Amino acid sequence: MASASIEEALHYRLVNDATVTAVVGTRIYWLEAPQGATKPFVTYFVVDDPFSPLAFGRDDAGHARVQFNVFDENRTEALRIGDIVRDSLDQHGGDVDGVTVIYIMCNGTHCLKVSGQDVYMATFDAMVRYDDI
Repeated sequence: MASASIEEALHYRLVNDATVTAVVGTRIYWLEAPQGATKPFVTYFVVDDPFSPLAFGRDDAGHARVQFNVFDENRTEALRIGDIVRDSLDQHGGDVDGVTVIYIMCNGTHCLKVSGQDVYMATFDAMVRYDDI
């Protein structure tokens, strides 16, 4: 059985990537950032994992669609950091904190202005195929 959930494994991957932590530190949050969090920061959540927990006849296996968001006051910086986070994950595979990641495929990063705020959100989706082998 895997020692971590896919959410924990993705967090582990990002906080242990020096390129990512150089731009956001450890400000990588599951679901949402705490009120008043220092920008830039990353949030992420599983949009869908249609096969979990019954995927491939095993617990802790699946094919999750995960959305990643980078928040910053500067649009260009939000996009730059979004690409750094995306590049850290894209095409990655192997053991990640006890979860066997078969592959991660990320789409392109795009940026939106957060309504009513002077904040931009760079966002991308990742398809994560993982298994407990």
